[in-house]
Amino acid sequence: MAVTFSLQFGRGFLRSIKPDSAAMDRPASAGMETGECPLPDAMDLTQFLHRFNHLPKLTLPIGIDEDCNPVLFDLKDPRPGPILVLGDEPDGNTNFLRLLASAIDASGDAPDTKFMVISSQPEQWNSWIGALKVPECCLGVLNSQGGEADEWVIRLAERVEQRLNGRRMNGPILFMIDNFDFITHSDTDVRLNFEWLCSNGPEAQIWPVFTLPTLPALEMGRWIRYFRTRVIGKMANPAVARLSIYGGLDTGGFDAKRQFAIRVQDRWLKFWLPILDFDPDSRNEEVEL
Repeated sequence: MAVTFSLQFGRGFLRSIKPDSAAMDRPASAGMETGECPLPDAMDLTQFLHRFNHLPKLTLPIGIDEDCNPVLFDLKDPRPGPILVLGDEPDGNTNFLRLLASAIDASGDAPDTKFMVISSQPEQWNSWIGALKVPECCLGVLNSQGGEADEWVIRLAERVEQRLNGRRMNGPILFMIDNFDFITHSDTDVRLNFEWLCSNGPEAQIWPVFTLPTLPALEMGRWIRYFRTRVIGKMANPAVARLSIYGGLDTGGFDAKRQFAIRVQDRWLKFWLPILDFDPDSRNEEVEL
């Protein structure tokens, strides 16, 4: 038997499913397969989705903790606000975003839930997204060095305003920027729209989920203040103390590409990303919102 509950961290919430201790000796149901759980560092996304086969609607997995409990991102609950993924290893930060995209592709909610990506290396994303089963769940992949990225910041900020003013809401949109330091070079209009998007997007189910490597993050205090929900990867302890808000976390022994921590109420929850396996052999095309 599985029980759904909310985990508070930062000023917001994630949702997780955890086995009921009173039901551990009974056959599992309501979404959890029986049988021994693979080690968290060895579980792939297919195994994850098989083991937890009835996740709540409009939730996405972000990992599995050391007790074999899934940690889920609830797209219906705006309280976490925008989400910032931080760590020394850019590939690890990217893997976090790719997990969300893979989960959207694999979920029964696709193509209702969509995502788009801005990256300084869009070619890496394009080849990977081409292997998705539901490519229409991707709205596009843009180069952060071009004017298109600035245009999309403005377009999505406008879409947030439209939704908040009562225009019919389609499904959630994950707006993923893989290293958002380009915003420091954008003009004033783009920056203002960026701030609006971060402050109001989750309420309209348009979710900013951005990454930054550790060193740029340490230099972008003005911008990262919008993100009270932070996913912390491997970094040196002085950086953790500055970037994690709460302190009391040591990520020195983390796997730099797959292990992260989030603040849950008054403690840190450490978790692993499921292993992703993809066949990068095709392309992606932008579609309309």
